Amino acid sequence: MYTIYHIFGKKVGCTKHYPYRCYGQGAKDGEFGIIDTWPLSVGDKFAGDREWEWSDAYGYPKGQHYSNSGSNKDIWGLSKLSKQEISDRASQAGKIGGPIGFKVQHSLGLNPFQNSKIQSQNGKKAAASGKIGMLAKITCPHCNKTGQLANMKRYHFDNCKGK
Repeated sequence: MYTIYHIFGKKVGCTKHYPYRCYGQGAKDGEFGIIDTWPLSVGDKFAGDREWEWSDAYGYPKGQHYSNSGSNKDIWGLSKLSKQEISDRASQAGKIGGPIGFKVQHSLGLNPFQNSKIQSQNGKKAAASGKIGMLAKITCPHCNKTGQLANMKRYHFDNCKGK
């Protein structure tokens, strides 16, 4: 359900998440109220138009139209793609790598730093090329203990208790 709400002395807004949206904008209990409600079947454009009408009626400036705001807008056109198509495009972008791959993934609405497939591929590439120092094993010549490179350098060799 769309709710047109009024934060007294501040603004008129539209949300599907009343009253949480009001609290998220810093309003406390008693500082906001419902002006109007509409079923979801009326659509974002209709709800945004009603929000603007109420903003005019209360003398508030019009903000961004509800149908063009935040999560309501499909800015990357992903709604036309299946999850598999999005995944395939992201995977291809990860293979490109670098700034180009980053831009492609970002344009698909993905965060390349949180894409587990791409992070996994990058980790495997780094391991194959020997760039992962934490996984390298090394043995202390004083006590013959074997462990990860970073820990061994810190607690063994020149600092070894068995020296």
